[in-house]
Amino acid sequence: MAADEHNARGAEKIEVIVEDSQGDPAEGLKAFHRLTSGGRTRMVLGDLTSSVTLAIAPTAEKARVVVVAPGASAPAVRNAGEYIFRNWVADDFDATAAALFARNAKQWKRAAVLFIRNDYGAGAEAAFVRAFTSAGGSVALRDSFAPNETQFRSLITKVSRPDLDVIYIAAQPRELAQLLRQLRARGVRTTVLTNASAEERDFQTIAASAADGIYYTAPVGAPAPAEPAFKQFTENYRRRYNLDPDIVSMHAYDAAQMLFRCTSQRAPDEVRKCLNGLSEFKGVLGPARFDDHGDVLRPVAIKERRAGQALTIATFEPMSRSWI
Repeated sequence: MAADEHNARGAEKIEVIVEDSQGDPAEGLKAFHRLTSGGRTRMVLGDLTSSVTLAIAPTAEKARVVVVAPGASAPAVRNAGEYIFRNWVADDFDATAAALFARNAKQWKRAAVLFIRNDYGAGAEAAFVRAFTSAGGSVALRDSFAPNETQFRSLITKVSRPDLDVIYIAAQPRELAQLLRQLRARGVRTTVLTNASAEERDFQTIAASAADGIYYTAPVGAPAPAEPAFKQFTENYRRRYNLDPDIVSMHAYDAAQMLFRCTSQRAPDEVRKCLNGLSEFKGVLGPARFDDHGDVLRPVAIKERRAGQALTIATFEPMSRSWI
């Protein structure tokens, strides 16, 4: 959609070539080779996952192919190379925001941490524990679960204790929704703090009313119905796909628009410098820019779900670690 809009404006034509990584590092590397062999392309949008992005990064660096990942939030992506960019706030910043909200804004003292057993979960867990304990809190329990897990009885038994102020969960949308439903069904009413998976359509469909009362981190501006850019994007997306856009589609759209700002540059080094120099970009998720490591810089919001609605209650700025 972003490419069609770009081409319709009469700018340099963008040809979109699609390959499926299947979310698997080995398959992602094969797909990357198909895209870039013989100089077929000099810019790649993707991957959404950290594991695939980290797998393709060495090859991209060697070939000097610019990669802009809509997701890939693992902290390790920060040092993947000078041609690697991502349009999703890094897990360690996101989890740090959650931890400092828990301690400084809510004055919660004792937490349990449950996390998915992958690169994302490990990074988020480590950052939350580090920030929460550094701010004077204590972590009573740390435990993990496998990707695609659907039964959480043993974990729920472990967190069914009266001394916890909050349960921090680092998970993907489906696992998060199932875990939350089972927590509430077992009568666990401890406050849950989590991540932007709570913005996803799958999460909201599965969790339903069990999501009420949770707090979660999300990009500032997601969504911002009053913003003209967001309104136009939503209308175009619904017209094209007959669906409401979710948080992933917003990130992918903005990542594409940022990349397209630099397509007039021919040399890979110039594309990279162009992306590093973006300072006035404002997409459907609001203003954003990249730092020297290719990390997107944008504020993180803390939201609360009440009666099926998401309410922004605090904002965490990336450069100041202060609450607004």
